[in-house]
Amino acid sequence: MKAFHEVRRYEGDFMAWHSAYDNMSFWAHWHEEIELIFIRSGSAHLNVTNHALTAHAGDLVICDSGDIHYSDSYQMENRLEFIVFDPHFLSSRYQYSNFATPLFTAEEQKKAGMDGLILSLFERFPRELLEKKPYYQEFIKNMLREFWYSLLRYRRETGGYAGQGGRRHEMLNSLQQLLQYIDEHYSENITLPQAAAQMGFSESHFSKLFKQYTGIHFVSYLQMVRIEQAINLLHDPSKRMVDIAYDCGFTNVRTFNRVFKQLTSYSPAEFCRQKDFEEYTFTLGNRKVPKEERVENDSIVVMKNNRRLSEHTLPRQTGDRS
Repeated sequence: MKAFHEVRRYEGDFMAWHSAYDNMSFWAHWHEEIELIFIRSGSAHLNVTNHALTAHAGDLVICDSGDIHYSDSYQMENRLEFIVFDPHFLSSRYQYSNFATPLFTAEEQKKAGMDGLILSLFERFPRELLEKKPYYQEFIKNMLREFWYSLLRYRRETGGYAGQGGRRHEMLNSLQQLLQYIDEHYSENITLPQAAAQMGFSESHFSKLFKQYTGIHFVSYLQMVRIEQAINLLHDPSKRMVDIAYDCGFTNVRTFNRVFKQLTSYSPAEFCRQKDFEEYTFTLGNRKVPKEERVENDSIVVMKNNRRLSEHTLPRQTGDRS
């Protein structure tokens, strides 16, 4: 399971998904699919690539293919509704749209004459997906195309289109490659200087940029990926704790135990002794969350709005891989 390069599972080969959640935040992640986040009620703080924004009821947030995005809605009440779909539904040659802003406010929707279209999309999309009547896939694709190209027309006419991604898009691709490298090599000795060098930045600039795009520090991100992998391995009774620690990139059990408890509020041994060990998983926000409160089939990226993301960053470690 990849923690932050999200690889979603679908029913069959039709890559379309919908769900809604109350009072939820989610950790920084990215995926190939396009994600639409409709604020059904309340407000939410979100960050899409380097755009920090506050969205309110009726607003729509558009996460284009590959955009790194997260929500840090500390103590905010909201209902967020999600549509995720394959960008090739729009065009077999789909390319990054590079909108000037990912926020499409309720006021802008009315000005563009798209408010009714968006409400219809979020009502019909889940119904078609659930009922699966004949030609439902074609209906869904047509709905998405009508919405997307109406949005493109409006943004181009009003200056809300930034044109080619250029250097910013290249930088985003480099950051995605780094995150994917971490997902695949978390057990190895990955240091901040190495990560900065991979992107061609100084350590200080890289640290600032990484925090800006993901909401957390590089070391914290690496720790999170390793601890999620450790949680997966703890389900295997044949695995020794010391082997799990080494397999997840820690050079000693003591550091592994300390970081595990910082992120989950349990030591690994305490975690395994929980009577609901098989029924529960853990967010990386120091609280236990039932599976039904998580995004279905996602990695550990979702949590209730009871803590700030910044509260979970970890101090820089010395003397070990972390």
